[in-house]
Amino acid sequence: MYTIMQKEIQTELLNWLNLSTQRTMDEFVHFIRKRGLTLPQMNLMMFLYYHGSCEMSHLVEPLQIGKSAVSQMVERLVKLGYLERVVVAGDRRARLVKITTAAEQTILEGIAARQTWLENPPIDLPDEDQKHLLQALTHLNQLFAIPARGKIP
Repeated sequence: MYTIMQKEIQTELLNWLNLSTQRTMDEFVHFIRKRGLTLPQMNLMMFLYYHGSCEMSHLVEPLQIGKSAVSQMVERLVKLGYLERVVVAGDRRARLVKITTAAEQTILEGIAARQTWLENPPIDLPDEDQKHLLQALTHLNQLFAIPARGKIP
């Protein structure tokens, strides 16, 4: 059972999570659209960025789209210069999909774009308030740095 204070903390944490997620995603989607990409295309490139090259059939499950959609998306991204298909040694029919340097650069720029809203926060706090906010955020980060249940650090 939560105390009144714990419930208020939970409410404010949820409010902050929602606000920061909304602002982060707004910046990310704006970045993607400026590049002429879609969110699913960026998801595909980011999946390959974090997990490495793989066969197209291995993209269906993590991206939760059908084989034909994966094939069409890969084809479009190959034409745009973001992906390339590489022959698998020992199997001339199999092709790995891998990201290009252009895709890596776009991904890194996209990651940075998610944070642009923090560069010029719309608040001008007095020095004392800034000090208190920094202390609170530092403490909050320390509290949430504790591994989640069942997770190995």
